[in-house]
Amino acid sequence: MTSALARVHAPLTPAVRSPTRDVQGIPLAWAADRAARILQEEYVKHPSSTWTDLDNAILSLGELHDAWLEWMGGREKPATRESIRKAANVMASFRKSLAAAGAPDVLASVTPETVQRWVAQQRALHKSEDGIASRLSTLKVFTNLYVRAELGLTTDDLLRRVKRINPPPKPRPRLTDRQIKEICDFPDDATFEGLRNRALLFVFASTGRRLREVVEKMTVAGLNPITGEFAVAAKGGAVYPTRMSPAALKAVKAYLRERPPTEDHDALWVTRDGRPLTGWAALLAIRRLREKMGVERLNSHLFRHSLAQRALDHGAERAMVMDMLGHATDKAARIYAASVRQSTAARAMPRYSPV
Repeated sequence: MTSALARVHAPLTPAVRSPTRDVQGIPLAWAADRAARILQEEYVKHPSSTWTDLDNAILSLGELHDAWLEWMGGREKPATRESIRKAANVMASFRKSLAAAGAPDVLASVTPETVQRWVAQQRALHKSEDGIASRLSTLKVFTNLYVRAELGLTTDDLLRRVKRINPPPKPRPRLTDRQIKEICDFPDDATFEGLRNRALLFVFASTGRRLREVVEKMTVAGLNPITGEFAVAAKGGAVYPTRMSPAALKAVKAYLRERPPTEDHDALWVTRDGRPLTGWAALLAIRRLREKMGVERLNSHLFRHSLAQRALDHGAERAMVMDMLGHATDKAARIYAASVRQSTAARAMPRYSPV
């Protein structure tokens, strides 16, 4: 079966092109004329010089969409499943906006004007600015990195005039040391699930690792029972060394003494009958604990935010926090640092108050 990527390239390759019709079934004699007519529609603002070939203007967004996802998964450093899923959702949302406006589902319809209308529609639905900013960035990656740089369909980025949205950083929520201790010590019953969930909470609190990195990636053999060291495959595939605190290691050892033996897998976290614990099951366990404790918010990322801000509070450099959390850039560390500066300034106010 011909891949989506091959179909997108087909109109640019005379050897595989039909003698009478292009890949979308349009007679070749009509293609250039149709492209020229589309470029003159009121919702299309691209000059003819934008295209390396005028026929590129009428390439199907649907086929480009499929080819883009295929490319993301097959490139030298493949995108994560989450990134590919997000890209698919972004393109589907944008194409839905085009269809509602009566614009053709072709590459020429990707313009600053149609994108700004799409952004306005998201705001009308009360989507968060952070989410809108992220989706817009994904669409700009499509037009610049893929359509222009990878496929060479355009001479310039179709969305060059669209500025990225940079909402002001929001303070990240965090837990105090006392709150963390109360949460970690809450499931202190001697049941198997109680010991396992307590150990999980301690690992989240002491390492700041993501839920799936801990629940689905940790193995019995990969844990050093003396130092508490283990390695996790983080978001994007990079492997990061990690070391839990002595208190966390003590909680994990208490759980391991009750962990049922398994022969077909080496997953560290398991159910009572020895099956590997899933991320979804861990989420449910944390949700039940939150409801039982009567706290408003509790999740693995809250521990992650708390560890990062506590580290900065105690003098850690942003680069160290970036490495601790497994971030490819220091964007998140800058947000954490801003939150720490604000809280530090607030604590200093009484010292400088004139009254």
